[in-house]
Amino acid sequence: LIAKRLLPEDEADETTSPDASAQPLLIKGTEGTVVSFGKCCRPLPGDAIIGYLNAGRGIVVHRDHCKNVAGYRKSPDKWIEVEWESHVNADFSVELRLDVANRRGVLATIAAAISATDSNIETINTSERDGNTTTMHLLLNVRDRAHLARVIRQLRTLPEALKLARRG
Repeated sequence: LIAKRLLPEDEADETTSPDASAQPLLIKGTEGTVVSFGKCCRPLPGDAIIGYLNAGRGIVVHRDHCKNVAGYRKSPDKWIEVEWESHVNADFSVELRLDVANRRGVLATIAAAISATDSNIETINTSERDGNTTTMHLLLNVRDRAHLARVIRQLRTLPEALKLARRG
């Protein structure tokens, strides 16, 4: 990683490790480096991102406007510019907060709507806010921002959906 920073860009692009084709890369320029994604902001392909060099975790990728990025900016030497590969073929976790009208069958309706967009629900937590409204925290698997947008559009068409926001 340090060598890539020191080499001119045209030479850095020619150097690849022998295992480079073994696994698809999600983030450009991270060959041979452990890459993880911040659970605080859950970046998706298409999001503006930035990488933080962490001694124990390698490069931790955050959305550019993540609340944790502000604190890390005090150490600019630990930040690295990263970007998504052009064709990322993987599922990513994203967290949504959905306020719904508390009606019989609302959970089944929400699950069916998410399933119809070819997305998967990893976890779902519900809490009743008052007698009429329930808040759902959904952890979903999506491919990218466009896929997430389809999920959000589908959920917003439901009459039970009152308020919807991406978390992080």
